[in-house]
Formats: sequence, structure tokens, C-alpha cells
Amino acid sequence: NGTLKAPSAALPMGTVLMQNADGTFGPWAPSPPAEEGQTAEPDPAAVGILLREVPASSSNVDAPVLKRGSLVSASLLKWPADTAEEKKKAAFAALENLGIVAR
Repeated sequence: NGTLKAPSAALPMGTVLMQNADGTFGPWAPSPPAEEGQTAEPDPAAVGILLREVPASSSNVDAPVLKRGSLVSASLLKWPADTAEEKKKAAFAALENLGIVAR
């Protein structure tokens, strides 16, 4: 199990997760593009996959999170809308470092 930071919207099973600074999990999202003259922030590491749907909530929610050692279907993973393929590839690499292989 892992603690999800109060989800403002329902999260479907298969949502790729990142870890927040406070140790809770949240939906993975790429870093925003850099403004002119600034260096882009690196994307956060993908650290797990949500194993059940979680409804929106005003408080943190405990939910089952896949954090290592599994084979998952890449086509069933949920990403933010319009996530570029190169961003997904980097997130897949981070998951593979945890032993989560997406095919």
C-alpha cells in the first residue's frame, strides 16, 4: 500500500505514479517546459503503478501500489493527456530500474 496525496480527481487503475516531497504518491506528470533563458527541470521519476481506481478525495488515501518486480501491460497504463513518447520512455526506464517491466 501507499498513501496518495488527496486526489482532486478520480485516478484510474494503472495510473503511473511519482513520489511527492512529503513522501506521498501522486499521478506522474512531466515537468513543464522551461521558460526562455532557463534550464528545464528534469521529469520526476516514475515510482509505481496504482492497482485500483481511487475516487477524488479531500484527504489523503491509502491504496495498493505496485512498487517493484512485475510485468505489466504498457497499453493499460494511464498517463497525463498529451504526454510525449520520449517522456513516457524515460518513465518506463525508471520503472524498469524498480523491476517493473512494461510490454
